[in-house]
Amino acid sequence: MHKFNIVFMRNYLLHLKSKSFIALLVTPIVSVLISAGIGGLVASSTSNFDNYQVAVVGDSNVKSELVSKDKDSIDTSIKSESTAKKELKKDNIDGYIKVSKENNQYKINFVGSSSLDSDVKTDLLAIVNQKQADINVKTSNVTSEQYKQLSVKPSFKSSVTDKEKKQKSDQTSNANTASIYVLIFISYFFTLIYASIMSTTIAKEKGTKISEVIFSSVSPSTYFSGKVGAVIALMATQMVIYSGAGVLAYFILNMYPFFNSIFTSQHVLISTFVGNIFSINLLFILVGFVISIVLAAICGSLSANVEGAAKSSQPLVFLILFIFVLSFNFVNGGFSDSIFSQVGSYIPLFSSFLMPIRLINHAANLFEGIISLLIAIAFIAFVTYKFSNVYKLFMLNSEEGSFFKRIKSALNNK
Repeated sequence: MHKFNIVFMRNYLLHLKSKSFIALLVTPIVSVLISAGIGGLVASSTSNFDNYQVAVVGDSNVKSELVSKDKDSIDTSIKSESTAKKELKKDNIDGYIKVSKENNQYKINFVGSSSLDSDVKTDLLAIVNQKQADINVKTSNVTSEQYKQLSVKPSFKSSVTDKEKKQKSDQTSNANTASIYVLIFISYFFTLIYASIMSTTIAKEKGTKISEVIFSSVSPSTYFSGKVGAVIALMATQMVIYSGAGVLAYFILNMYPFFNSIFTSQHVLISTFVGNIFSINLLFILVGFVISIVLAAICGSLSANVEGAAKSSQPLVFLILFIFVLSFNFVNGGFSDSIFSQVGSYIPLFSSFLMPIRLINHAANLFEGIISLLIAIAFIAFVTYKFSNVYKLFMLNSEEGSFFKRIKSALNNK
């Protein structure tokens, strides 16, 4: 265990301090910040065209007072209820408020495609409550019955159409689709990046005397496990940094009214998206990384030298590219339950792309996901154990030739 720790820490710190890792860590963050900045500028420049708008019909005194407080939210051009209904159907307004008075009681009826804005509602009730209080006082002569009259409150009725429910459903659907694409791209790009790092790291020691010296003091399985573990830890470090940066950015941005309003209005989308990412789906991504790293280590050990690492890794790269392209065919919920998707979601490495898609689209349940995950973990354990036993043979073999010829040559020297 002591030798494993030495190999692990040496390789981990070597990668962590490298300029390539710093560039790999910083580049996505800078890209996101630039994209967010551009998006913020575009959103702020168009925000004036996306204001919440309602109409007020009925009592003109209430309308004038409400307009004085919430001018930006009131469409003053609409004068009648019939016009308001037409504009609501055309989605030109978010709703309309009808204010009437009957038997010395104010009545408010709101009809809209979404709930009445909280600020408008607060101001409206404050105005009407005051007017209702004035009526109550005028109609009261300080008798017991008239005291009861003082307690009469205005009636507020709100009718929200199914559009708000549909908006929530649309947000959930959009969040599911977005999270699937994010998971696919994370799997693809980071798998390729860390597979390249792993194969190059292993191949650097090919064709040198260092391997013979190392294997004279450390068992091949310990050395192999330490190097692979270091790259896995490096990947985990990057994921933790990104997760922490994301949480910190959320709380900082949430302090600004502009972003707070976006987070509030898109709460269903954001919560669904985050829930899809930070779930069992994330475990599939991590397991996929580990599988690709182990396979990349095998490819790296089969190269004749460090220059041949890229060529030796081509079979793995093409396999990952094939799975990446294939996975887009199953993003649509209707294809997530096809026979190929069902079978592929249980095949190691394929499952890292396909099973999250099926889980998000509800084409597979949690139990099926756990079974697929256990199969992938068992595959990792099996391949790591088998390869660690022949790692020394692969590393000391420097024969040129095709991919399969080098495997045969290494095994013949056993």
